[in-house]
Amino acid sequence: MKITPPTDEHIRHAARDLGLTMSDDAVRDFRQLVTGAIEILRPLDAMPDSLPAPTYPRSRWIHPAASDD
Repeated sequence: MKITPPTDEHIRHAARDLGLTMSDDAVRDFRQLVTGAIEILRPLDAMPDSLPAPTYPRSRWIHPAASDD
């Protein structure tokens, strides 16, 4: 999944939807903040989506009795 930072227009649109007014400086600052947060998440985005198969046999799952609760 590719994570892309919002554009200035996306930020302005979201602010308007929330009833907020943002100056150009506030939009720029917010975009920089979000872009920094996205950059921190890039290593997670680069991780493989699949888990390795277990290397040991799995035991059968048994539903616990009510008395075990």
